[in-house]
This record gives sequence, structure tokens and C-alpha cells, in this order.
Amino acid sequence: MLAVRLVNKRRNPLRPFAISAFLCCRSATGLIRAYSDGGPVIATSATGGTKPRRKLPKTDESITEDPKPAKKPRKPRSDAGTSRGVKKNGNPPKRRAPSTKPRKKRSDAGILKGPLLKKAFEDVLHGARAALPEGQAETDAGANKRKNVGPKSLSRIAFGKRGDKARQNIIGEGLCDDIMQRLAPSLEKHKGCDIIDINPGVGLWSSKLHDIVKPRTHILMEPDSSTYLPYLEPLLNQKDSTYKFLPMSGIIWNNLNKLESDGHLPHQKLHPHDSPELEKPNNTLLVTANLGYWPRRPYIGFPSITTLVVHQLLTATRAHSIFQGYGQIRMLIWMHDLEKRIVLPRLIINRRKSSIEAEISCSYIHEVAGGDLESENYRREQSIDILSGQRVALAASAPPTPPHREGILEREARTSAPTSAPTIGVRRPYEDELTALETRYALGDFPEFFDEVQPHHRATPEQSLDGSRRRTEEFRRMQALRWRLKASGVVDDIIGTKLDAYEALEREWVSLRASSDPGREESMERVEEEIRVWRRALESGARTTMTAVIQRLEERRGYRAEPALLAWDRRLMEPLIVKPDEFAPAQPMALLDFQPRSIWPSLRAEGLGCYDYFEFMLAALFVMPKQSVVAGLRALAPGAEEWILPRCPSLRGVEGGGVVDLEMLTVRSLTEEMLREMFEAFMAWPFRP
Repeated sequence: MLAVRLVNKRRNPLRPFAISAFLCCRSATGLIRAYSDGGPVIATSATGGTKPRRKLPKTDESITEDPKPAKKPRKPRSDAGTSRGVKKNGNPPKRRAPSTKPRKKRSDAGILKGPLLKKAFEDVLHGARAALPEGQAETDAGANKRKNVGPKSLSRIAFGKRGDKARQNIIGEGLCDDIMQRLAPSLEKHKGCDIIDINPGVGLWSSKLHDIVKPRTHILMEPDSSTYLPYLEPLLNQKDSTYKFLPMSGIIWNNLNKLESDGHLPHQKLHPHDSPELEKPNNTLLVTANLGYWPRRPYIGFPSITTLVVHQLLTATRAHSIFQGYGQIRMLIWMHDLEKRIVLPRLIINRRKSSIEAEISCSYIHEVAGGDLESENYRREQSIDILSGQRVALAASAPPTPPHREGILEREARTSAPTSAPTIGVRRPYEDELTALETRYALGDFPEFFDEVQPHHRATPEQSLDGSRRRTEEFRRMQALRWRLKASGVVDDIIGTKLDAYEALEREWVSLRASSDPGREESMERVEEEIRVWRRALESGARTTMTAVIQRLEERRGYRAEPALLAWDRRLMEPLIVKPDEFAPAQPMALLDFQPRSIWPSLRAEGLGCYDYFEFMLAALFVMPKQSVVAGLRALAPGAEEWILPRCPSLRGVEGGGVVDLEMLTVRSLTEEMLREMFEAFMAWPFRP
């Protein structure tokens, strides 16, 4: 019997080896090829062929059929055996019918310019499928015919054809009443003013603000009229209503500029660019806006549209553009709770260029309402939060907070004993869990071992380490938290020892600087050298320890500075705590109160050109916010630190947030006075870039 090599049809091409190796096969009518994978036996050509045809059913005729004349084998391809053979005289494949589905529109918003960029911005912002004419918005003729639409169904908003479901709306009436009670004293000066209301949505917040202020004109700029007009119609149809509905977007500046040209604000007057009225507050106009979106919508280089709009609104306060051309206009802005740290951080490690520009542009930024404790990877010392809360409670202007709107920080400040200085200790979230487990274990709610769990049916068994007795899951969790707290205590002891050593040296240097001792200079140089030795020892140690020590020193200096470094620590009232179910979608929002002010005279010396230099300096410094001010000035320009540092005495003013060793002063902990001195020295530098 002829020995035939086993060939895998799909992996190896058929080679004409059998005829050359076995001459007895020449007179055979065909070769029979078997497959190693147990496949069917089929007939092949006498020469072996090149690529088999499509498989045919096994029949006697197919086996005994005379082979066809041999063809010249083709040159084997690199992908031979990976594709199926095609019949030579077979019918060509049918042409595929074109798809009737619309092709997806490619998003080119990041590279478009001019009118196309504006169109893309509107599409991203409002979720539109097609561009809308400028200054207009789609109206739905059947919007008023929808059922279950009105103030009684705020939690179930009936969106129109192009309704944006990512927009957040305020639906908690009790929240609005509490906020109005809190803001009522400061809103007295705005009685009978004009209101520009951007994105009023369902109109609950707008109506509450209207009832308190009683404006002579209340302009509602709502781009999604098909969704929200049914909610706003009761306000528009009131007797002697002062509401004006404009179906246009209020965050497109051309539409805001049209308010003046179209005569919607007859009682307001635009001031010329050099008018002193631009530097005075205008209480006859109030602006409120809802910039809450969930999920967040990134746009070009900004993490969200809210960030972009807030940045542009603060830029308008410095440039006196749009409605800031009537004077310094107060703004009440709603945003998602996570967005508030852009302009109002609670930690120095979150202080960025945007928050510094906001502090320079506004006399105050208050958080009227917002979420409770932020979920931060790093928390400052608990004693600093308590001291900050007690400072607010002692202020004469601090209004009382309703018990159901009281936050954790305010409650801790009210129940804690007064302290004079920060002490080491960071509040960790798992401490509450450990306290609860310790209490349950002391009361006998769960035992240590599972064989004692007979009366404790809620305990979950876990195998112990030695395998002899099984421990309950609750006890193992409690033990793990005990070890974790003990390890954190060891780290806190190390950090506390280093902080005590540094602060002792700093106090000695301050006392020597204030004394009139003849050997004062030599003693100060000695202390400065000891501080530099302390810093080198810290830098040569563990990086985690160094980071923790620097961050806690920053927080302590920022709180002790006069005035406090963070605008959060300068607050005059505690924020009212909101609940997620008071908004739709159910995500917490924050209400920030902005009061613009005049920027530094040095920033207005040559128009906005000087501010461009200041922005250039900030951008260079905040490339790495945690770097030292010395390293930041070196990155600004060669030789900048040699010119600027000697001309800024506040950098070493310990009472105002300065340090003895400038290598320990980070960029993010620079105070407003320090930045002003650095900018003025930079502008006086003859070699500035």
C-alpha cells in the first residue's frame, strides 16, 4: 500500500512529493490524501495540486473519477493555507447593497475655527444634532401638549426633541428656601434690580430669587425652550410679570452683548473703557447661572464646560466685557459640587493658577451651599479644620445654620474644645468604622471565633491563620483596622518630631530677628544653617515622609498667615449642606457667590498687556505647583531668581506665610502679597522676556 504523508489542509500547502518519491504512483488514477485531524478522505490530482477546491460530499464517483489534466503549480504564498480556495468558473459574489444607516459625524471641534467652531461648541454644549441659528433655539409646537409637565413633576423632566439630559436642575424647594433665608441680608441692596438668569431650567431657583429681590426686569435666557418652556410659562403668565423669556444660550457672549443692542436692559448703561464707574460695584444688576452638568463634559483643553465658562466669566471681570461693562456685577453660580475646587479649594495641594486668578479678581468667593466633606486622597490636620470652623463661629456676621443643613466640620467645630494652635493628627475615615466595631464587640454583638457564633447569626466565618479555630470576619476587620491605626500613629510620631524640630528653629529665628542684640546677625545665620541641615536630612529620607511633612507645614503656614492663604479659611459663613435628591440628576451641586473687585494697579498700568505678563509668570511657576519658588523662578527665565528674590521681603516674612529657607516655600503656597511683589519686580527687570 502506498505510504502517503499526512498533510494538514489548512496549515501546509500540498506538495507534489508522492510522484517523485514513489514511481508506482504514476499510473494511478489519483492520490488519496488523509488528514491528521481525522477529516474526510478526498481525491486530489495526480501531481498533488496546489490548493484544494471546496469540499464535496464523499461519493464513489468522486474517488474513482479520472484526474483532470495537471496544471502548473502556483508559487506558494506566505499566507498559503490560511484562506479557502475560490472556484475558477464560479459566479462572482453579489454586490453588497449600500447601508441605509446614517454615517457617524466625526467630531472635529478641537481643530475647527470661526463659525464652524461656534457650531461645534453649541452641539457639544446643548446636545444638539444640528446647528441652530445664532440667537435662536428650537421650539417644539407640541411641547405644551405633553402630559405631566409642570411644577408638580420636577423630578421627572419631559425632555424635548433636543433636550440635554446632562443638565442639572434644582428641584428641592426646601433647599431654595434655606438659601434665600441665608442670603436675604445681602440681597437687600439688590431690591428692584435687573436680573440676568442663565439656564433657568425648571425655574424653581429663579422664582425664589425673584420673590426676594422683586426685580424690575428678570431675563430668562434658556436655550432649550422645547423642554423648559412649559415650566417657565406660569412665571411668564403672572399678572404684571417682569419676566422676559429669550430662547437663546446665555453662555455665548454674542447673545449677552445683544441684551444691550436689543434694548432688554433699558435701565443699564455701558460705561466707556476708561470710566471710573467700571471699578465700582453695580447693585442694580444681578447675574445668576446654572452651569451644572453630569456627567462632566470636557471641551478642548478644559476638563469641563463649567471650567471654561467660569474662566471666561472671571476674565470678563478683569476686561470689563459683556455685562461687567455696567460695573462690577455680583454673580451667583450653580455648578456640580466637584467643580467648586477650581476656584475655591479647601486644601493648598489643590491650589492652582485658576484659583489664584479668581482670588485676584474677586473681593470674596463664598460657598453658600454645597456637599459635605470632599473625598480627598489627602486630608489636612483635623485641628486646623476645627480652628477654621471656630473662627467662623466667632464672627459676628455668621448667621445660624439650620440643624438639618449642618456639616461634619461645623459640627466638630461646635462640639470641640477651643485650641490655640494646630496639633498633629489627621482624621482618617476608617476611624469611625473602627469605633463602631469596637463598640459592637464590647457589647457582645459578635464574638472572636466562629465556634462561639451560635447566638450571633449575623457573623460571617473566616479561617484563622493556624487553621485550628475560625475567626469571624467582623473580628478580623476590627483587628486589621487596629493594626492600620497603630502604623499610622507611628508615622504621625515621626512626622510630629520633625515638625516640632523645625518650628522650634523657626520661632528662634523670628525672635532673633525682632531683638536688638548686637550679635543678632550671627545668631540668625547659625539658625538658618541649622534649618538648611534639617531640610537636607528630610530630603535624604523617605519620600513619603518628606511629602507628608511639607504638606502639613504648608497647611499650618497657610492657616496662620494674616490674612489666611485659602479663601476657604477666610469665609464668613458655613455652607449649607445639600442632598443629592434635591437635584436632577441626583448629584450634589454647589452655589458660589462671586463679588468682583478691581485688580492691582500694577496689572492695570498698561491695560491688559500687563496682565498678560502676569499670566505668563503664573503659567511658568505653576508648571509644577509643588516645586519651590526658587526652582520656579529659574524656569521662568535665566537670572530671574537673582533679580526677583532680593526684592520680595514678604517671602521671608514668617508672620505672613513666608519661610526662612526659600527652598521650602512651594509655588502653590505663595500669598497674594508675595505674588504682587514678585510681579512688580519682574516688570522692573530690564531683561524680562
